[in-house]
Amino acid sequence: MPICLLGTGNVATRLTSALVRNGFRVVGVFGRELSRAQRLAALVPGGSCLSTTRLEELPAAAIYLFCLSDDALSEVAARLSHHLAVRQAMNAAESVGEERTVGVPSPLWIHTAGSVSLQVFEGLASRSAVLYPLQTLSRSRDVDFRREVPLFVEGSDESALEEVTALARALSNRVQPLDSERRKKLHLAAVFACNFVNHCYDLAFQLMEEADADPAWLAPLIDETARKIHHLAPCDAQTGPAARNDRKVMAKQIEWLGEHETMKEIYRLMSQSIVRRKQDADDGR
Repeated sequence: MPICLLGTGNVATRLTSALVRNGFRVVGVFGRELSRAQRLAALVPGGSCLSTTRLEELPAAAIYLFCLSDDALSEVAARLSHHLAVRQAMNAAESVGEERTVGVPSPLWIHTAGSVSLQVFEGLASRSAVLYPLQTLSRSRDVDFRREVPLFVEGSDESALEEVTALARALSNRVQPLDSERRKKLHLAAVFACNFVNHCYDLAFQLMEEADADPAWLAPLIDETARKIHHLAPCDAQTGPAARNDRKVMAKQIEWLGEHETMKEIYRLMSQSIVRRKQDADDGR
């Protein structure tokens, strides 16, 4: 089952590694920068994977796996649809009078975006699906897809869903069907649970460095905070001055932020949200 990947970022890199590790045949990688496409193709053993910046050069594949930004997805999909249609027309013209193969399924187009509907492929591909990895992925850090990456799948029809589910189960032990509307909410929740939290780590590290203190001192606190949600609801696990509605401490800490105006605004908004959330929870008890 030959697979072509479109994209060279974090998701594409980690998916390529997982596909190769599980015996799938990646035959082509498309990227806007050739050096990045080549770096990704180099993960495929044997030098058999083509890297290109030209969609028309991609080899024929059973699966086209789109690992692109939301903005680029529809534009690249439209261009690929055009190139494949031209190729199909040329092949049909060359095979006039020859016996045609019957029953060969159309290639399956799969995207990996959390906030993009399956309908992005409507009118461009006859068979389409979604394979959304709910995990923070980085090119520079390997991850065990089998144990650590839940995959959420959707298909344009029953056969597409079966095919993308089989692919997902070959990569991960945690596979769940999920429609586009619910997946958008899942992706939004992931932004709060991961991206915003990680940005708070970044701000915290900045404050530690300004105090000439080792940011690694925060690691045990960060680890225990993450462990708590396996045993407590996040609202019940909340601690700190905002959870106590300690306005004197909060006022002092805002003052200590000095000229960090953006941090002050984040501190105020986060503290207000925590206070309201705790009050709502207490009122509901």
